[in-house]
Amino acid sequence: MSGYKEIIEKEKQNILVLKNKVLVDFFVDIVEPEINIAYLVFVDGIYAVSGAIGSEIITMIQTDSIHLQIENKQLKQFEPYSIFLNKKIIQVRNIGEEWNGHGFEISFEGMYDKTMILQSIYTGDNPEGYDDCIRLGVGQYYYSYDKGN
Repeated sequence: MSGYKEIIEKEKQNILVLKNKVLVDFFVDIVEPEINIAYLVFVDGIYAVSGAIGSEIITMIQTDSIHLQIENKQLKQFEPYSIFLNKKIIQVRNIGEEWNGHGFEISFEGMYDKTMILQSIYTGDNPEGYDDCIRLGVGQYYYSYDKGN
């Protein structure tokens, strides 16, 4: 088995295939109560993001629609990511490191203040009982500050 650093380096290259694709759907596989796998659906393929080595880091693989149909009993749409649907990915990058929030951050065309974040549950602290899973988030960015608000 490769070490953390080798897998993370491989994933830095692996996620570049997402650039310029348009996200058409997004599902999560739930193993109660945790998010186990995230599925990014594009016209030309489906990519699964999940934990590796006990979810200390995360990885991405291309999968197929048959896998989604077989697993559908646990699949749910992830409403917070509906803002990214039908948007073109313009940048993808690795964030964090092993045992310290390793994951992917994805930027979309025309969305200057929000990014999609898919990340290991291990980010310095994690909720009790959540061990081998991933966490999802929306990065919110600010470019100015108005003292009145």
